[in-house]
Amino acid sequence: MTARINQFDHNVTVSHIGGLFKGSRSQIWSINLQCSPKQEKKFTNFSNAAMLIRGKKLNCSERQLSQPNLVITLSNENTLTPSCLKYFDELTTDSNLAYFEGIQTSFIIERPDQATIHLPQFELARTLFLINSYFCRASLSTTTIQHEFEVIQNEDGNLIVFLENNTMPLKLVNQKGTQCLLAWLLLDSNAKQSFESICRYLNTQLKNENGWKKWIFQFDPPPMIGWTLHFRGRYNTSQEAFLVEEIVGIEIDSNIPTNITFSHPSFIQIKTQGQQSEQGYKPEYSDSLNPSIDDDATASIRQGIRVLNGNESWVSFIKPLEINKKGKTKITRQKAEDGSDDNESGSGYLVSTDEANYAGDLPAADVGGKKDYTNYDQKYAQRYNNFNSMIEILQSGHQCTLYESVTHELMKVGRSECHKLANNKLRTIKFVHLAQRGKDFLLIELDTADGIKSISTKLIHLTTDDWKVYLDDIKKHLVAKSLSWPNVLFNDVFGIHSHTHIVHPRFATQGSDSSESVNNWAVRIMNGLKDLI
Repeated sequence: MTARINQFDHNVTVSHIGGLFKGSRSQIWSINLQCSPKQEKKFTNFSNAAMLIRGKKLNCSERQLSQPNLVITLSNENTLTPSCLKYFDELTTDSNLAYFEGIQTSFIIERPDQATIHLPQFELARTLFLINSYFCRASLSTTTIQHEFEVIQNEDGNLIVFLENNTMPLKLVNQKGTQCLLAWLLLDSNAKQSFESICRYLNTQLKNENGWKKWIFQFDPPPMIGWTLHFRGRYNTSQEAFLVEEIVGIEIDSNIPTNITFSHPSFIQIKTQGQQSEQGYKPEYSDSLNPSIDDDATASIRQGIRVLNGNESWVSFIKPLEINKKGKTKITRQKAEDGSDDNESGSGYLVSTDEANYAGDLPAADVGGKKDYTNYDQKYAQRYNNFNSMIEILQSGHQCTLYESVTHELMKVGRSECHKLANNKLRTIKFVHLAQRGKDFLLIELDTADGIKSISTKLIHLTTDDWKVYLDDIKKHLVAKSLSWPNVLFNDVFGIHSHTHIVHPRFATQGSDSSESVNNWAVRIMNGLKDLI
């Protein structure tokens, strides 16, 4: 469940995200915040930026999933012009907020014969850089990133070294989306310049007023031609302008190297005697359940660092990145444990997202993270030769229309090793969205080429178009349930009578070829769909 911010009521909606401020002697930057219903507290720590989204709820008692209502791919014609939110003519109905909302910075995206897009600069930066508490603090410093990471590029590859004084919680590196954005930030000169522009604007535009330092957030975006942005927002009455409230997902087109290695002594290469090495982590950090963030307290480094969920947004790299971890090698006779503790208790206690130090009061926490929705369809196409042939038959012989095909890698969950194939490579899962005569359906195929388990093709009759927001849940449940379909989850999301399983052809392996078996597979899919409809 998403972390809560202390002193705000439950289920209050963010209606205004304002400028940054801090006392002249304070080390902590805060950001002005207004909610509906109105709250007595009107600010929070800037390190909580990942949670701050217009139109979304704070301290929500239920999971908040966002559905984009505008998707654009940027071209040479779509220049991001710096502006202010006041130029969106129906910004707010609250007269008390009109001025403070209006002075917040934005980018205007003009589109021929289409609605002009007003994109808050804070929201774009929140999506690209302010993805967790660590990056929020680092963005306001001229030294953190350059002093905590070293990039080594040569004929041997692309190495990102976590230096000895690095303060980034290592469990954040378990998040694939965070991995990719960190690599992009450090390897793409345009991304690095964009990130550094946050601090540059802070230092040049900072105002000192009556013992307070104040600043309206601003930064320079990186070049974004070819990127696709998935927006949730609202049009004005005339439909001539669109205000972005949230970037639900972003697809990044970057030319950085795709083979990258992260190096840190705490990335332990576990080598069980007689077996190949596998990657694990020292048990330094752990997730926490239902904590409340106290903005008024400092964080203690003595109690470890908790990593908290911040939002449901995702990132995808058009050119998939392959990131490996390099560290010490540990020889053991027993099976390694990864140090994670998915059953940690401690509901309802206070934490701090301030930078941890030895004099702090509360357990330190980092809030945020980013889901990875990078599509590995091409990279792993050979693992699905027969399945892909069956999809082609559905299109050519059964009048099916292919809408989308995505392949994801499975990630580690708890102590389970089911996310890996027998050869120690990552197991993958493929989702294919099709339609026949106006009826949408989803096929899910799990990579079991190692023969460790047999699992049928999952067929789902889609009655909702937001199925992608449940991909992470499906992947986690699969690994946690030892590669069994999470039917309870499917019942809850799609309906008890909306899904079934389709038995594989007898050849069962992805390497064999049998046109008759593949044709029969397609027929069983169609018959199964009829039964569901």
